[in-house]
Amino acid sequence: MKISSTELTAVNEYIVGGLVLPSHESTWEMENHTGSNLPFLKRLWNFVTFWRFLHSFYTDMFAANQQLAEKYLGPLPPLIDIVKNTSMIFVNQAAITTPARPQLRNVISFTSFHIHDKLLPLPKDLQEFVDGAENGFIYFSLGSNAMSSALPMETQLVFCDVFATLPYRVVWKYEKDLPGKPDNVYTAEWLPQQSILARPNVKLFIYQGGRQSSDEAIHYGVPVLGFAILGDQDYQVGRMEVLGVGKRIDIRTVTKEELKSSIIELITNKDERSRLVDRICDPYERSAPSSLRYNIPTLVSTLRLGRHSVFDDRSIPDRFKCAQPNCKVNRLLAQANLFATKTEDELIERRV
Repeated sequence: MKISSTELTAVNEYIVGGLVLPSHESTWEMENHTGSNLPFLKRLWNFVTFWRFLHSFYTDMFAANQQLAEKYLGPLPPLIDIVKNTSMIFVNQAAITTPARPQLRNVISFTSFHIHDKLLPLPKDLQEFVDGAENGFIYFSLGSNAMSSALPMETQLVFCDVFATLPYRVVWKYEKDLPGKPDNVYTAEWLPQQSILARPNVKLFIYQGGRQSSDEAIHYGVPVLGFAILGDQDYQVGRMEVLGVGKRIDIRTVTKEELKSSIIELITNKDERSRLVDRICDPYERSAPSSLRYNIPTLVSTLRLGRHSVFDDRSIPDRFKCAQPNCKVNRLLAQANLFATKTEDELIERRV
């Protein structure tokens, strides 16, 4: 079984028998080179680049990782064979934010797994800061893999100069002391993001395009301004833009005029927020809480009646067993096991 916090990688998709499409929007490894209605030369470039990347993975990466794994775990079957032996794949992606494409039968999509049922309270000084924002506030964070303090100083000055001219307050995840910090800006090294996005007077989320951050923005109905940094973030920001609930700017070339006009447009355009709430949030909320429970029959049918069985503990080496028996995934599997016990005859009949 494989559990992924991002969309399924094209390498894994290929190994387990899925369809890989170098120029499709969902192939996030191609970063901002994918899209609809691409010219022939662009699609040819994607084809050559993607299959070169895949060949490198097969010939170089797997060999290096095989040596590393056997160094610490002892003799192992070929890693490619281990991946091919995957019975079920859980992928953190909401269907409504994902472009249509063929999907393997043993791939189950889920979302909002990390959304808190009970939000953390805001620090007292931050609570006072956002409560005092008469015109609302903007939340700015580049996530945990990129640091705002590591941006080039000229880029930081662009943000500071623009924020100082806005009628809104700004909560900025900034890891050091911000030189020349405007009076309407609050900075901290760590911030309770979901608690901030849940505030009724938050106007905009400026972010790096992370998968979980995108989920949270949709969950709480906050428009986004994205600055993709790495990995699948180009794809995530691009999807939010296509859905009409955000905009994308290149952080390497951003100017004061471009940044300010984008912020004002996203905040003052009522269609953005109504589109986010009516077209995205409502169906998203209806599907998110039950997405995993709804797929328990598929889970059981594939794992219990297929050629693999994750419920047989004897087939799992002790060193690979989960050390946290109360985690959400283990609880889900326990529900699936109970479900299978009660309805096994029905499932066998349906499979035949």
